[in-house]
Amino acid sequence: MNKTKFDASIILGFKGLNVFRRFNTVNISSYDSLKNVRSCLQSGRSVRVSFDGALEQVKARYINYLQGMSCYFGAELRA
Repeated sequence: MNKTKFDASIILGFKGLNVFRRFNTVNISSYDSLKNVRSCLQSGRSVRVSFDGALEQVKARYINYLQGMSCYFGAELRA
């Protein structure tokens, strides 16, 4: 089992709103953190999802949820 720490972030944003300059930041540490991401997307705010200090498995597990949320709300996902 690989226990590498992963320091990276992903931005989920909406086109035409200058999304990649202004956004909320959510650190993904548990499933509850995904609720914060969903809340931002529902209200039309862009989100920077941070995996700082998380295990690589955490990113792999939650990346599918993030992709699904971005498609559902019409957001663009950038690494």
